[in-house]
Amino acid sequence: MPRQLLKGVMAGILAGIVLGISFIVLGYLFNPLFLTEGMSFTGTAFVLTAMVAGILYGMLFGGAYRIVYHSLPHTFRGMYYGLFIWAVSGVVSIVDSIIFMRASIAGSALYLVMTFIAYIIFGFALEYLYEFANF
Repeated sequence: MPRQLLKGVMAGILAGIVLGISFIVLGYLFNPLFLTEGMSFTGTAFVLTAMVAGILYGMLFGGAYRIVYHSLPHTFRGMYYGLFIWAVSGVVSIVDSIIFMRASIAGSALYLVMTFIAYIIFGFALEYLYEFANF
């Protein structure tokens, strides 16, 4: 594996842990709204799913970050990358869930806000780790 790709994947794994923690914190902050929408999480399953998903997303998006790194604006690269990930993955999954699973608009809007915050945090963490960590 080329060194820069390995650096992107390693930074992505660590930033993925940050993403998982962001999902956990935001999920529990917005939990009352989730419960009124008919969704409930068991604590352990939610935490494990968020951490595993965060690490897997981190590996995938960390490797891809290395590819698009030089094409992003120099300032706030991570924020732009997080916004891009959110726009592609978050918005598409919401449209699918509204159309095919008949999800409520309020729950979908809440999901968009949660993923927006989480992916922006992920982008900043990925940017910092990719630029300043020595892997």
